[in-house]
Amino acid sequence: MKRFLQPLALLLALALTQPAHAQAINEAIQGPWTTRCDAAQTVTAAAYSAGNAVGGLITCANAIRVGGHGAILQSVVLRDKSGNNTTYTLWLFDSAPTAPTDRSAYAIGTDLARTIGAIALTGTLNAGTPGLINLDGIAKSLKLGSGTTLYGVLVTTGTPIFAGTADVSLTLTFLPD
Repeated sequence: MKRFLQPLALLLALALTQPAHAQAINEAIQGPWTTRCDAAQTVTAAAYSAGNAVGGLITCANAIRVGGHGAILQSVVLRDKSGNNTTYTLWLFDSAPTAPTDRSAYAIGTDLARTIGAIALTGTLNAGTPGLINLDGIAKSLKLGSGTTLYGVLVTTGTPIFAGTADVSLTLTFLPD
């Protein structure tokens, strides 16, 4: 019994003497929480063409809990108050790209090096108006070059017609990796 208790006492002593900053870092990295980013897009009340940006730049501050670490994009919900049954692409960037112009053709161009992924938003759950795209279990691993802010640009691959300027919003949910 004594043989078992001595190593256990040593491990307990080491755990109790860890520096306070190490404990804070461990909690920040290993915390069992999610991070949520809500993005309300200001759109034009009009028809869009395929390839148009929908709203402006999406900024998810603190999507990554600790600078230099990563996260996993777990889910995306897109809400469309006009009930368009269309598809979109959500482009993701590790630093701020050139801001898109709403209802204008979007091209990545010189921002290609900042691109860390693209998510196809398909499968509108449409019960009339409004419409909803709900993607769960995406499991897209993200690592930023620095900082904790993730950026995005929403582009339509269809031809939606929005009735109001606040018709589109997104929620992105992240897990710490």
